[in-house]
Order: sequence, then C-alpha cells, then structure tokens
Amino acid sequence: MADSLILTGVKNVSKHTGKELLLTRPKRGGDTHKIKEWWHATNGVQYVDCTIFQVTANGEILKLAVASGNGTYVRIDHDGKLNFAFYGAKGVTRAALFTRDLELIEHYVLPTMSGGKVMTVKPQGASDKPKGPEPKKVAPVKSTKTTPIVNTKTVAVPTVKLSKKPLKKDIKSED
Repeated sequence: MADSLILTGVKNVSKHTGKELLLTRPKRGGDTHKIKEWWHATNGVQYVDCTIFQVTANGEILKLAVASGNGTYVRIDHDGKLNFAFYGAKGVTRAALFTRDLELIEHYVLPTMSGGKVMTVKPQGASDKPKGPEPKKVAPVKSTKTTPIVNTKTVAVPTVKLSKKPLKKDIKSED
C-alpha cells in the first residue's frame, strides 16, 4: 500500500490517503517530540523539535521524524516499502527514519538544505532497514488436463501469374 500526506506546522495533517503513516503525540504533552539531532556527531548533545509519524510497512513498525516548526510545509509520500519522497518542503530541512526504539536507520536532507534533490544518508553503524518477510515460494501446480488437438482443414489458395512483359497499351510511342 502507498500513503501520502501534507504536514503543515508541527501537527496539522491534510490530504492523508493511506493508513501506513500515523501522527504520534508526545507522552509528555505538547505538540512536538524532542529527540537528539541525528545529523551531529559531536560530543555535546543537542535536541530538536520533531513531528514523528509511526510507519507500518514490511510487517514492521518504525518512526519517521521530521524536524518541524510552525512554518513547516511538506508533502510526504511513502511507497509501502519504507521508501519516502518529500515534495514542496518549506521551513523544514531534515527528516529521518528510526527503529521503534529511535535507533537511526537513515536520514534525509531536504532540498532547502541540500540545494537540489533530497539526499538520503545512511550513516556508518546505523541499523539496517527491515526488508520484510520473505515471499512464500509456491510449487508449480501440475495440470492433469490435456489440451485437445484441433484439426483444421487446409485450403489451397489460388495463385495468379503476373506477366513481366508490358502490354501494348502501356507502351507509348514517341513520334
């Protein structure tokens, strides 16, 4: 299944078309979650306000965090296989895919920061993206029916011989 929505501000969701993305509310109250900035690798810890969506795909529950503020506007498309597309991003520069326990899988640098297309970053040591259950292998079914043989009559096609010599009426005399 696929899902699409538009996030405006930190909590307003519109044009939601599926059920794989679910807006979550912080347990502490308020409109945004405070999580560690995933793009900094410094010794100091900094926190960022995020809107977090619970993502259900491939039999797993993950979290998509969008570093959002009151001026945020972004359309998020999810293909059902943990691939995301971000369109029309305003007031938002980063998003990230986390495990259920907020372990980073990959993060996205949006065009307002990257200066072009959405950049997907898989940091070293990050968790692997779940692939989902293996498809069941089904043995081919052997058919016991036989295909009837259909007899068709062959009909001779008449042939017409064409003459290679031009007819007298086709030859014009040059006088």
